[in-house]
Order: sequence, then C-alpha cells, then structure tokens
Amino acid sequence: MKKGAVLFLLCALLFAAILLSLAVADVYELHLPANSTNTSASVINFTVNVTFTGQNGASWQNVSVWLSDDGILRRNTTNSTAVANGTLTNFSVSGFNEGTYNWTVSIGVDDADYFNESNYTIFVDLTPPNVSLLLPAAGNYTGSLIFNASVNDTFLDVVNVTYGYVRPGYADAWTTGTTEFFPWNTTLDTTTIDDGPWNISVNATDAAGNSNVTYNITEIIVDNSAPNASFVAPVNNTNLSIDILINATVNDTGTGVLYVSFGYQNRTSQITWVVANNSVEGFWNFTINSSDLVDGIYNLSINATDYVNNSLVAYNISFFTLDTIPPGEAPILVAANVSDSDNDGNIEINWTDVDDESAETYIVYRHSAEITEYNGSLANITVNRVEKGVQYFEDNTTTADNSTAYWYAVAAVDAAGNLNTSGGAINLSASRNSTANDSTMPNSPTNLNWSSISSSGSVTLHWLSVTTDVKGEPDARGLQYKVYRSDGNEVINTSNGTTITGTGAETLADTVSTNSSTFTVSENGTYIFIVTAIDDNSNENKSYDTSLAAPNLINVTVSITGSGSSGNGNTGSGNGGGSSGGDNKEDADAAVSQTKLWTEIKAGAASEFKITKSEIGIRGIKFTVTEDVANAEITVTKLASKPSTVTADYSGTVYQYLTVAKTNLKDTAVSGVTVEFRIARSWLTSNNALASGIVLLRYETDKWTELVSSETDLDASYIYYEASSPGLSTFAIALRPGFNSGSDDFVNTGSGDSPQGSGNETGIVDLPVVPKQKALLYTAVVIIIVALLAAGVGFFYYRKTKANISMDKEEEL
Repeated sequence: MKKGAVLFLLCALLFAAILLSLAVADVYELHLPANSTNTSASVINFTVNVTFTGQNGASWQNVSVWLSDDGILRRNTTNSTAVANGTLTNFSVSGFNEGTYNWTVSIGVDDADYFNESNYTIFVDLTPPNVSLLLPAAGNYTGSLIFNASVNDTFLDVVNVTYGYVRPGYADAWTTGTTEFFPWNTTLDTTTIDDGPWNISVNATDAAGNSNVTYNITEIIVDNSAPNASFVAPVNNTNLSIDILINATVNDTGTGVLYVSFGYQNRTSQITWVVANNSVEGFWNFTINSSDLVDGIYNLSINATDYVNNSLVAYNISFFTLDTIPPGEAPILVAANVSDSDNDGNIEINWTDVDDESAETYIVYRHSAEITEYNGSLANITVNRVEKGVQYFEDNTTTADNSTAYWYAVAAVDAAGNLNTSGGAINLSASRNSTANDSTMPNSPTNLNWSSISSSGSVTLHWLSVTTDVKGEPDARGLQYKVYRSDGNEVINTSNGTTITGTGAETLADTVSTNSSTFTVSENGTYIFIVTAIDDNSNENKSYDTSLAAPNLINVTVSITGSGSSGNGNTGSGNGGGSSGGDNKEDADAAVSQTKLWTEIKAGAASEFKITKSEIGIRGIKFTVTEDVANAEITVTKLASKPSTVTADYSGTVYQYLTVAKTNLKDTAVSGVTVEFRIARSWLTSNNALASGIVLLRYETDKWTELVSSETDLDASYIYYEASSPGLSTFAIALRPGFNSGSDDFVNTGSGDSPQGSGNETGIVDLPVVPKQKALLYTAVVIIIVALLAAGVGFFYYRKTKANISMDKEEEL
C-alpha cells in the first residue's frame, strides 16, 4: 500500500511537471503596432518577441503573423530565418485596405502551428477628412474674427482643425479650432496683426494622421486703424486773397478711404464741414469761394473715414488768413531817384512808402513808355519781390544802347498778394523814366583751354562764361566774346596786365555769342589765342593776365598732317599764359589739357573727374568738398618739362610733370583727394625701372613730397596706381632713386604678359630676367645635367639586369 501510494505520488508529480513545462514553454509578446492603433499606412510593420523554452526536444522552426478583417485569422507572412530566442522579430505586411484588423502570431514547432491566445486590433484609415470653410467669408473685418468649418471623416474621427491666415508674400500663421461651443470654432483678435489683405486656409486631420489642407480659400481685409491725413494746401499760416483751395493727402492701410470732409472755422464762428472730392488717388480737395468768407483767420480741421468706419478727426491742425483788402497807399517815386548814376547800364530805382502795413513787399514794373495804368504790357522786373524796408532795386536786365529810355512804377503788395488799388484799379506810383548809360566793361573770360586739334589744323577752344562787370555787378545780358590769334610762332609781349593793341595778336578777330568756338590755321607752329568779353553796349575788355590760375590767354602748338613739318601729325598742345617757346616743338603733346566744370557741388558731396585724354598720366581725381561751391572747375595739364615756377629738383627720374588748376574751388574746401595715375610699361622697360619704384610727387612750399602710392591694376600697355593727396597743385609721376637696375640683369613689368606673383593687391611684381647671352649658357647647363641623370639611370638599370642574370644561372646549377 505504501509502495503503491508513493508510486502514484511520483507519477502525479511527474505528470504535473510535464504540464507545467508545457504551460510555461512559450511566451508571446506583441509589441508593435500597439493595441487599438490608428494608422494611415497601407504597409505596416509588425514586431513580436517569442521566448521558446523547448518542448520534449521539439524543434522550433518559425514565427508567423496572422491577420483578420472578418473574424477569421489567416496567415499572412512567416519568418523562418530569424527566430532567435527572446529577440524581437520584425514583419512588413503590405496591401492593407481601409478597415479594422485583428492580428496575432504563432510559432511553428515540428510542422505544427501553436497560436498566441491573445490578439491586438488596428484601424487602417487611408482617406483624409472632408473640410469646408464656413467663416470668415470674403470681406472687410475689424476687431474679432471668427473661424469655422464643416468637417467629417468617413472612418475615424477628426481630431484637429487649424486655420491659416497669411499676408500675400509671407509665411502662414495658424490657429487651432476647438469643439467647446460650436464644432471647430476659434476666434482671432485682428488688432494683433497688420491691416491689409489676408488669405485664409484650413487644415483638417483625422485620428490616423490623414490631413486635408486647402490654401487661400478666400481673402479678407483687416482694418483696425483710421486713415492717415495731412494738409498740403493751403500752407499753414498762409495769407490768401483769392478762392481757397484745400488739399490733403489721405491714405488707409486697410480697406481704403471712404470719404473725407474738411472743416473751416473763423475764430468767432461755428465750424463748417464740406465733403472733399477725390479727383486723384490719395489726394482730396475742395475749393471755398472767398466771397463766401469775411477777412480773418480760419482754422482747418479734417475727418477721414475708411470702409469699416474707422475715423480720423483732427481739429485745428492748420490755419490761414483771408485778406482781400490791399495796402491803402502806393509808394512815392521821384525822378531824382531813378537813374543810372554809376554808368554801369543798370538803372537804380529808389522810393519811399508812407504806409506801414505788416509784411508789405514791393513790385517794380517797367515799360517802354510812360506808365499811366496797370495792364498786361507792363514788365514785372522783380522776380523776387523787394522786401519791406529795402525800398531800392537795381534793374540789370536792360538791353539796347545808351539812348534807350525806360519808365518805372512801384506797387505795394500785402502778405496776401493784394496790390494797392483805388476804385478797383491798380494805383501805381507815378512813373519815372531814365536812360541806361553802360560804360563799364565786363570781366574777362577765364579758364581758356582747348579740347581738340584736328590733323587739318582745326582748333576747338573753350572758356568760362562771364556773368559780372569789373565792379562785380551783374552784366550777363547780350554778352559776346571776341577771339584774337597771333601768327604762327610769332613772339609778342604777353607780360602780366597788358592790353591787346592792334599789333601782333589781331591776325584773327572773330566774335561769337557762346563760350566755345572752333578755328582753323593753315601752317604748323605755336599760336597765341586771347579771348575778350563785349557787353550789350559794345564795351570790350581787352586786358589779359597770364599770372592767373585760369587766364584768358593760351598757347597752342599745331602740327598738320602732310604739311612737311617735323611733327608726327594730328597732334597739338596748349598752356595758359606765357609766350610761345621752343620746348613745345620737341613734344607734340607738351601741354595737353582736359577740363571739367561743376555747376554746383553740395558740402560733403564726393566728386570725380575722369581723364580721357591718353597723353595725360593722371587718369582720375576724386575729392570731397567741405562747403557748397558753384561753377567749380578743374583743369589737368600734362607739361613737356618742369614748370618754371618749380625751383626744386627731384633726385629720381621724372616720367611726367602735371598741373592741376582750380577755379572757384578754395584749397580749404577740398579734402579726401585720391589721384589715379598710370605709367607706360615701355617707359619702365627703356629705363630699366622697377614698377614698385613708381611714386606720385606733389610740389608744395618749394619742395617735392612723395605721396603714398600703390599699384591697382595693369594691362598690356600700362601699370595703374593711386595715391592720396592733401590737396591739388603741381604733381609729377616719377621713379624713386635706386629703383632702376642700370644693367640687363633686371626687368620690370614692362614685359608683354602679366607676371604672376604676390606682394601687392594686383599681383604686380618685379622679377629678375636672364639676358639672352646668359640664357644660352643656362640652357647648355640644363642639357648637360639631364644627360648625366640619364646616364646614371641607364648604368643602374644595367647593373640590376646583370645581377638578375647571375642569380638565374646559379639557380639552374
């Protein structure tokens, strides 16, 4: 009995152990996708973890994924290659349609499937929601803006709706709708965004992540600001005597301006509002008939309203004075006070005024006969009215000769433009007459220069126009110029302050009305040209002064092609002042000039003068003025040799002497001068000169000063430089001492091609060169070295080959 019980107990324990081993043999873990997952993918990755403990020596072959969309599990895919115990196993299953799926796994053991007892559910949604924007509709908005849309999904729930609002050309901003009060409502405070047009978009997303985004469904205009407005006319604090044109600029950043009204109010009456007209975009106007108003001071107000009723109302922002009553009495003019007392051709008019109206001014009228009434034939010669208290005017616009008489009358004008009247007619002061007596000569022309000389002997001259007489008074009416020319190579007296007499310089005398003229000579030689000014009363100023920086005398050397002269043809030169000299014959370009005139330069403005004449080494001048200047002129002249005014010599070799003459441009008014210049590469070569030794010199206080110069560029013919200078005067382009080799062992950038190198901005360097004689020697040395190297290589190869043959023979033995 005991034995049987023990045996039974042992069997029961063994059977329980077997059952227990079967119960815990396998562990199935479903990882991804998680239970009740929503997805919009048609290809889904499944991840499981199976722990197999063994089953009486059974063999585990695979893991399979089972899917069901109708309650029946079907095997979809099997993994038999990666079934490591306790390791995640991945499956990729494709071809999903929209719907609900259950899934689980099984393991294959000895060709039998053992299923997991649990399964997960996944929801596949491949279709985005339907969405339709309900609010806002297209239109104008201010304050709060409500967004609303109708949204639904055919399978899963809609989980998010957002609304986009964007200014054209900018990125979208988005706001999220909620379902708290009304499906997918949200509100935007438009005061937090800019006025103007906005495009509206909507985005609806379901639980599976499918999104339906529709951009720029509609456009709205946000407007939270009143229009901007400002008066243009009448100008604030203006006196008027005629109908009042009120004009204002009005604009709105949002919906636009709907209407504008103007208010005007005498300071003792109620405000009157009138609706303005919009005849031009952005401008609103209205005209008030002055007869509807009484004289006095009026305030102006404005009301501007946009299309969402934002209004700007501004009171008393401008005022004007209506004055229709002229001064009470006319000025008093007497004959003794109308005359050309200084014989300059300009008649002086003096008057007195018994009235003392505030802000009164005067108009001076002129006529060819006695003035008895105001009419359209009277000439108003006061372009700018004569200010109160002056009571004096000089007429510098008279023409004709000394026998012409002029009548003058003076009218008083108040601040509103009312002339003194009597019975509705202009009450002019009694007219007086005087005869102009112009015996004063005009000033001499200045800055005489030439711009071109043709191969046929045609010379073009230029000079500055004359505007005043020798007393400094205006004298610009009817001015003419006379050009005098000497015979070729004729020596005449041109000392300072002389006057043209009738000898030597009157071979040519031509009168022109412009400040430029062209003349032709028939023979080679150096000619002296002098230009004089003649006013409208035939007063001619025949003086000339060669000591001036820009005189009215110039020497011009002409070389006519085919004339048999020693010149090279089609060349010419000129300089201001001095007699003709023999130096110019050695250099046809001895004094080539170029001039530039600035009518006006404002203080602080940067100016530039580009030189185009190839003979001149200076290629450009840049500078800044420290004060306003008018009729400023600069002339750059290339000289044949050192100027006579320069007493100091430079120890280096000079390439070119140049002068820079200024007119109406003080030294103290010029700052920040940069001079651009160049030098011919052929000159460097012929002088065995190094390009790095070129410098710009400035002559000042009886000495030459080297300016900091740097290379900027090069081409096949020239090397270009620039230098900073404290001012403008006489310059020289030169080679520093010690920068020419004096032998054939050096060469500079005067060779043909641009060298490669470093050391400056442009890569221009000074390189040693091998002369032709030494080049042959160096070539021979190179050939010998190459031959020796070839022989050494051949001997080494021979020894190696012989050694290999010997080793082969030893191996054979």
